[in-house]
Amino acid sequence: MKTVCHKCGVANDLGHLFCVSCATKLELSNIGEDIERDGAASQRRAVLKILWIPPVAIIVALVAIIVWPQRPYASISGQPGSRTRVDEMFTVLHRYAQRPSGSIRTRPALTQDDLNAWLASQCPAAGVHSITLSMANNGYSVRVIDSVGPFKIRDYTIPALKYSYEIAGTIEDGLTIHSTGGKIGHFPLFGPAVTKLDQRIGKILATDQRILPVLEKTTRIQIDDGTLEITVTAAQGN
Repeated sequence: MKTVCHKCGVANDLGHLFCVSCATKLELSNIGEDIERDGAASQRRAVLKILWIPPVAIIVALVAIIVWPQRPYASISGQPGSRTRVDEMFTVLHRYAQRPSGSIRTRPALTQDDLNAWLASQCPAAGVHSITLSMANNGYSVRVIDSVGPFKIRDYTIPALKYSYEIAGTIEDGLTIHSTGGKIGHFPLFGPAVTKLDQRIGKILATDQRILPVLEKTTRIQIDDGTLEITVTAAQGN
């Protein structure tokens, strides 16, 4: 709070009776009104700031409830899977996919637990917290746990929020992968949103450069209860 000299316009600190610049006597009669007015304005700002917090908190809470992450899919055997076995099988599949015409085909059966152990090793490169897979009756579901944030809104910082998203699908005609639905947290997605989510998960899975060449030469995919069988056929001669 300053007292402005009506003669020279210099702002003087409270407590001065005369202007520090021109020595003119300061008008002090309005100081009380100014202090009261400034105090009321500060109080209004404080009240508005407090009232602004609950709507933001409610919005954040609603979003958190909707996208609250599902748990990763649990082990079906109760034992950790083998990432090494999946790595070895993908190496074999990739090798066969690169062979010239007349090469043989292979059918490795991979378990859900083995695949999830391998997916866990892909998380750092994919930049996500976890990726897990569930398989049964020629259908599958891939669940990813990721995070977004932190966010800064005015003077408040909202920490990073974890959320999950997943794609479910089936294998049609023994080869075509068909997405049947998706979710973000507990909120179901439909139409183009499912397609976008499918593409996002596809990019995550393709962080291993062996995947796409293998898929290009895959001629059959069979999903049973907790197992995946892939058939890769190299190019045939004319």
